[in-house]
Amino acid sequence: MSMRPPAVPQSDLARCWAACMESWTSLSAYWDSHTQQYFADTYGGWKGGLDAGSGRFASFLSDYSLGMMFAEAGKLDGSDIDWLLGDPPGGYFMFIEKQGGGVSHARLAYRYTSGKVYAMEPANGTFPGFTPSALKKIMILTPLMVNE
Repeated sequence: MSMRPPAVPQSDLARCWAACMESWTSLSAYWDSHTQQYFADTYGGWKGGLDAGSGRFASFLSDYSLGMMFAEAGKLDGSDIDWLLGDPPGGYFMFIEKQGGGVSHARLAYRYTSGKVYAMEPANGTFPGFTPSALKKIMILTPLMVNE
């Protein structure tokens, strides 16, 4: 089980991913700690949002040695989460859930217990639990060690 990450509320509607990265980099011995403003300015697109089809997104994945995986709606299960949170990769992963209408929302996962994945929620700086089978389609960003 990983240490609960610091709460980092997003500064703008499109910056949930950048708030997750600010929280995550503050915990990592491998990455320099940066603010969500840094991530939005360096890797973000319109209003600092994450555009998975852009060159900036490719640079982001490369610069932070992140791998990308996908899970269809309701298909992420406890064994997947245990594996993603294991060592390696080091206890955290970001999941970006498709909300509909081209909108997605990122959260930073840090624990799986009692059938729920717990994550830092940048919309309000809380730490709710989510039933994995209730999640919509998600993109998972995790350190590349998992994908090797």
